[in-house]
Amino acid sequence: MRASKHRNRVGAVIPAVVALVFVAMAVRHQEPGSGVLAHISGVRQTLGHAHTPPGHAAQPAGRGRQPAGHAAQPAGHGRQPVAQARQPQPLGVPGHWRLVLDSRFNGRHPDPRIWRTGWFRNGVSGPINQHEAACYSPANVAPTGHGAMRLIVVRKRSRCGHRRRLFTGAVLSSNPRDGRAHGGFSYRYGLLQAKIYVPGDGAHIANWPAVLSLGQVWPRDGEDDVMENLGGVVCSHFHSPGYAPGGNLGGCDPGFTPGWHVVSANWEPGSVTWYYDGVQIAQATKGITGAPMYIVVVNSVSTKALQVARPAAVRLVYVRVWQRVPPPAPPRPKHGRHQHG
Repeated sequence: MRASKHRNRVGAVIPAVVALVFVAMAVRHQEPGSGVLAHISGVRQTLGHAHTPPGHAAQPAGRGRQPAGHAAQPAGHGRQPVAQARQPQPLGVPGHWRLVLDSRFNGRHPDPRIWRTGWFRNGVSGPINQHEAACYSPANVAPTGHGAMRLIVVRKRSRCGHRRRLFTGAVLSSNPRDGRAHGGFSYRYGLLQAKIYVPGDGAHIANWPAVLSLGQVWPRDGEDDVMENLGGVVCSHFHSPGYAPGGNLGGCDPGFTPGWHVVSANWEPGSVTWYYDGVQIAQATKGITGAPMYIVVVNSVSTKALQVARPAAVRLVYVRVWQRVPPPAPPRPKHGRHQHG
């Protein structure tokens, strides 16, 4: 979509220890399969953040104006509570990975320590982009009861952005700098992957669903459109200074049809590679920014593509982020006496 000084060491240890105690209690009482790493990533965001100079946001090419702010500390620091061998691995992207966000919805409401169901505010909010024909309502983010979360578009007028709009949609944002008191999630480099049901009729995708990452100041800090429906064709693009709005960083997949998909973006220094269902569909090797990004999942309607607008729901099973780690060292040879016969 187009869219301080540190405390001394002793003072920093005490809140960190207290936080770890609460994390341990949360893990102990965690229900099976409810996304422990997501909770810990959210706690980690409350312990500190890297300072980013403030700046004025510009108009995103796909999803709207981004208020200036400070980037949160990238995830991925600290001990992981799940053994490496048991962690899920990204589909279709080989390598050695550490899971730093595992947000599984499992038919429950989004974890407020990670997600917000409004755009920089509670209640009806939005839009991210001036060309949207829908606002976002928290009431349109609802569990299915079958291991997924629904983001629903309904044909109901709503008011946001100083005018009334024909539809009401839904958004999930992990932005730790959207006015919330604490929590959220952002990352700097890594592989973002989401399992998502994209609605539509036959071969035509409905509405304006998207999975994307955004930096705090647009376009300076970048925008990674992992998957978005542009009037019936699903595309992946990267936007940054010189490549926003528009730009040709990325590509589209005319064969992407309604149904269940796993969409991914591997963001590395100097490149982003996009995958649909484990198959590489595009890559960009210029204009790639390096500031931390947060995650947005949205189901809305475009004023430029009302022909595909209809009441329909995106379903979301999980959102995950991995970061690369060095391969394990080979075992050392055992030294000892050898007997020769």
